[in-house]
Amino acid sequence: MKIEANDKDIQEVFSIGYFRIPKFQRPYSWTLDEVSEFWNDIVSERKGDYFIGSMVVYKQDKRFFGIVDGQQRLTTITLLLAALRNTFVEIKEEALAHGMQNFIAKANIDNEKKYIVNAESSYPYLQSYIQEFDGSKYNCQIGVEEQNLKKAFEFLCEKVRDYSCVSGSQSDLFSNSCDVLKKIRDNVLSLKLVFIQLDNEDDAYLIFETLNARGKDLTTPDLVKNMLLRKVPASGDSVFDSAKSCWKLISDRIDDLNGDDDYFTEFLLHFWISKYGYTTDKKLFSEIKKHLLNNNANDFLLELDRYSQFYVDSVNPKGREWSKEELPIRNSLVALVSTFRVKQQNSMILSLLAAYDLNKIDRSVFSYIIGKIEKFHFFYNSITQQRSSGSIATMYSKHAIDLVSAKTQSEAKVVIDSLAIHLSNRMPNLNEAQVAFEKIVYTSKKKRYKNLVRYCLSKYMGKEYSGLLIDFDGLTIEHIAAQSLSKTGISDDVIGSIGNLMLISENINKCKLGDKCFLDKKNILLDEKYPLDDIVLAADFWDESLIKSRKNLIVNTLYNLPF
Repeated sequence: MKIEANDKDIQEVFSIGYFRIPKFQRPYSWTLDEVSEFWNDIVSERKGDYFIGSMVVYKQDKRFFGIVDGQQRLTTITLLLAALRNTFVEIKEEALAHGMQNFIAKANIDNEKKYIVNAESSYPYLQSYIQEFDGSKYNCQIGVEEQNLKKAFEFLCEKVRDYSCVSGSQSDLFSNSCDVLKKIRDNVLSLKLVFIQLDNEDDAYLIFETLNARGKDLTTPDLVKNMLLRKVPASGDSVFDSAKSCWKLISDRIDDLNGDDDYFTEFLLHFWISKYGYTTDKKLFSEIKKHLLNNNANDFLLELDRYSQFYVDSVNPKGREWSKEELPIRNSLVALVSTFRVKQQNSMILSLLAAYDLNKIDRSVFSYIIGKIEKFHFFYNSITQQRSSGSIATMYSKHAIDLVSAKTQSEAKVVIDSLAIHLSNRMPNLNEAQVAFEKIVYTSKKKRYKNLVRYCLSKYMGKEYSGLLIDFDGLTIEHIAAQSLSKTGISDDVIGSIGNLMLISENINKCKLGDKCFLDKKNILLDEKYPLDDIVLAADFWDESLIKSRKNLIVNTLYNLPF
């Protein structure tokens, strides 16, 4: 491997050729905090050279280089040069503006205009909106990277304009705005870096991974993207090849979850676990890299595309359109994601959604097993609050992979039945559940378990009453024995016990029940034809022993309920 390393300033770098940011590199992602810090460094008074780090490139053609490291800084410098160019235009300094443009785009030996920094992932936004002298407004889709570019460019344009309006102390240093702009320009072009050049892409790729291993710059999705887009041949057009488009589609789906790289990393991990074997996030990239040595990268990318939609459906089930008959599946997914906040089952959920999509399992089988998964995590994680070991994730991974391998509905049903047995064997027993429910308390002062209490009471009430579906969203939590009784010496743990709680419509709760005594509340609820359980119906008074009895009834009912 031949490596050349030399000190260069930005003016030298931008004069030696053209730089392409390959499709496998990370999109522009600098935040305004990072851009602001860079701007402050540019305009600060300094003596001597100002070093901004290293830049790693590899030779593509005679005057063309691929960038391996330093693309974020180089892109930001291009944005600042464009901001300076636009401000020169505003103050009628056309010659200086065109001089600035020569560091953004210049003619090659055939007198064809080429952009000095050419980023494939942000084409055509960067080129048309920012690098073009006249800023032509070419219609294109605005994604996350384009938004980052837009924010950074607008920020720098504003900073340049504000800074070049000479006033106060600045007027002592510069005679006019033009001098201020030229000073900023000179500061940018004199920035120093270590220019590291390699002969080929393979050596550059090795350096790329080595640099990442020593820092925290790149995430697992960055590395996987890098690997895949190197291995999947471009489809003719270097900008709009199918592999890049496919990855962007996947990325956009995940971005729509309003998450960050954690969502993407989780997707890649659960996808891998659902199809290939259990691993950890730290080992994930190594496993994928090893897999792609002997397997088709394009097939792997297409499967990622397919499963990315299943992942979105699993973590945001409310965003998918479900039929009326599929609502139990949706509700179970919502409980797992929003109420229990568990993730160990995600590999199995991905496999189930994929099998359902291929008709390996029908709706009734899907509803059956997702209910089993919901019930298990309800008691295991939310009620008894046991810490999930790797063995549970491994169990899900094994069954997820077996389901992928199943060729027929009969084979798939064998996998489903096996998972149901494994979940049943790991289920906390009824006594453990009874004891654990003592900790599930809800009062106006103790709201930690509010969502879980609503979930428990909703399950306890059932889906309908007198043939009518119950609108649980319109119900509020009511204390049978009023919370004000805590002043009489009854503990909050008794007042807030599940045995003292029920779901009531907000109108009845506020307007009719209030802090009334038990018998008055009971009679009002009977008049409203509200469903009351046997303990409440039989009681003439309400005390701690009845609250405990009703708590046990609720727990027994939930434990024996088919979810």
